[in-house]
Amino acid sequence: MGAEHDGTNLKFVTDRGVFVLAQQEEFTLSEVGNNPGVVGWLISDECEMGYSGCPEGPEEDSLAKQIEYVNKVTSFADGRFKQANFGNGILRTFWAPTTMDDHVQLMDVASADKYTYTSPHVGEIVPDSPIGLRPPRSTRPPPTAGRSTR
Repeated sequence: MGAEHDGTNLKFVTDRGVFVLAQQEEFTLSEVGNNPGVVGWLISDECEMGYSGCPEGPEEDSLAKQIEYVNKVTSFADGRFKQANFGNGILRTFWAPTTMDDHVQLMDVASADKYTYTSPHVGEIVPDSPIGLRPPRSTRPPPTAGRSTR
């Protein structure tokens, strides 16, 4: 998903035809510059579950941190898309029962690595998981974060 900040120059990577999502917590705007191979910003990975520097709870605190990250990247006004990956919160159970739609609406692109989709023991992992899992859907505007126009 995101490029690890290991000291490799991004131009070295993108000059070889690899498109990069720069992790907003690891790369600065000056490091990314106007490199056309850096196509987006990875905002977070499983923020709704307390990863990527987001608090583990309450859920409103994770959403507030996500908004902070999105506002930071939006302020760059560089036209790159914002992407986040989600985990267990995608089910709207324990981790983000009321804020999951808000997390997703902050992004231009969202993905989920939901291991319980393939787990034979999903009932033990997420006891209240709904039958017929569905992705978050909302018609509400994103909460307080500005959206870039392209």
